[in-house]
Amino acid sequence: MRLIVFSLLTIGLIAGCTGSRNLKDNGLSYLRLGDPMPPSGIMRLKGRAVRDTMYNQESFVWRASVIRYPQGRVYVEEDFMGQGNVNRIRIQTPELRIQKQFHVGMTFADLLAANEDWDVAWLSDYQLLDVISIDHPSVHYLLRDKGKPEGYFNQEKISTSDVSSDAEIVAIVIM
Repeated sequence: MRLIVFSLLTIGLIAGCTGSRNLKDNGLSYLRLGDPMPPSGIMRLKGRAVRDTMYNQESFVWRASVIRYPQGRVYVEEDFMGQGNVNRIRIQTPELRIQKQFHVGMTFADLLAANEDWDVAWLSDYQLLDVISIDHPSVHYLLRDKGKPEGYFNQEKISTSDVSSDAEIVAIVIM
């Protein structure tokens, strides 16, 4: 009996050290918005491989730590002012869930089933829809809608009825 209890405690401790698979509105269980960025050049973070990269868009340059998961990646991005704090976390793996239910790979129909009010915007630079819950405005679901012709979303106001129910979540961004 003691061996079983010891084994269960050990498994629980190991599971707790690897971090929760549930995301919060402000980030990962081990890294949140506003926290200092992981040190530059580290090779591992919470047991996962990490590499640094730099982004350059228009006049902004910022660093990101790319954390590898077996089925994808998480991009932890620095603020644009070079203060060294986490400004945005982009999840591109189905292994992590927000609100214990939503993850990359789900569809717009899955979001609609949550009975929340949703705002939809078109990100023309990325050819993606940005879907935001009014109740959780720091969480953005980026969807690719392959069911609509090119140029369909180049309108000012997008309604939820304009989006195909099978549009797929390709990333979840917390900012």
